[in-house]
Formats: sequence, structure tokens, C-alpha cells
Amino acid sequence: MPERNRSLLPDDPPRAAYIHVPFCRHRCGYCNFALIADRDDLVESYLSALRQELSWLDGTFEVDTLYFGGGTPSHLPPPLLEQLFQIVFERFTLAAGFEFTMEANPADITTDLVQVMNAYQVNRVSL
Repeated sequence: MPERNRSLLPDDPPRAAYIHVPFCRHRCGYCNFALIADRDDLVESYLSALRQELSWLDGTFEVDTLYFGGGTPSHLPPPLLEQLFQIVFERFTLAAGFEFTMEANPADITTDLVQVMNAYQVNRVSL
């Protein structure tokens, strides 16, 4: 297999990152986003694939904005959400005055989920 080009970003890399989390409880009639409904058995494979894809980046990158959308990122159980955050923070750091947004379904909000979000400094929730 040929070696991947590890210089994937321009000299002046973007100051924002979007992480697509394609999992949902079910597909809503209005949704046109790429998602996987009712297949939580694939979450760990997704996390492994995300870690591999992010490993292609050289170094870490400071971002002003970090956005987790989907799908519904809040659908992940707190331990897997924490694993997702850990994977992303291997490559991205938050700049001073950052915005860290996570999309959520109100039905998913639990004390444990909020504790994970708080621990990783999510400061904006899009319901």
C-alpha cells in the first residue's frame, strides 16, 4: 500500500474543526444528513476509524471552534462520548475564547452526559 501524503493541511491550517458523529436513535423525517440509525453496535468501529483518520494529520492544531454534529453526538453513552473527546483532543487543542459546540437531543441529556461534556469544556449545546 502506498504511503499516505501526511501533509494534508495548508501552511495556514483552518481554525475550526467539525466532527461528524453519524449515530441516532432513529431517522427523523426532516433529516437529510448522513447517519446510522439504531446501529449502536458500530460506534466502536467508528471511533477506531476516526482515530486512524486523524492520525494522518501531523501534530496538533489549535482551533477557535470545535463542533460535534451529526447524527446526534449526545446519543453516544457517556463512556463512548468521553472516548470520542479523547480521540479528537489527541489532534486538536482549544484556543483562548474557544467555542466548543455539541449537538444534542433533549431526551439524551443525563447527569452523566453533562458531566462528560463539562469535563471536556463543551460550552455550547445545540438542541
